[in-house]
Amino acid sequence: MPVNPDLVGRAFPPTPPYLVGREKVREFARAVFSDDPQHLDPEAARALGYGDVVAPPTFPIVLQD
Repeated sequence: MPVNPDLVGRAFPPTPPYLVGREKVREFARAVFSDDPQHLDPEAARALGYGDVVAPPTFPIVLQD
């Protein structure tokens, strides 16, 4: 399904933050074929200086109409 062209250039207000669990990050990483350990293994993420697994860059993107 293509993106609605009427949305191009439209600005949306920010939404409040919400807590995402580790399993949802892992699930998304697998869905987008990201096998980088920082997305799947808490110890690998901690070794890179993060507190837990790190979501792939496209995780926070949500298109709404």
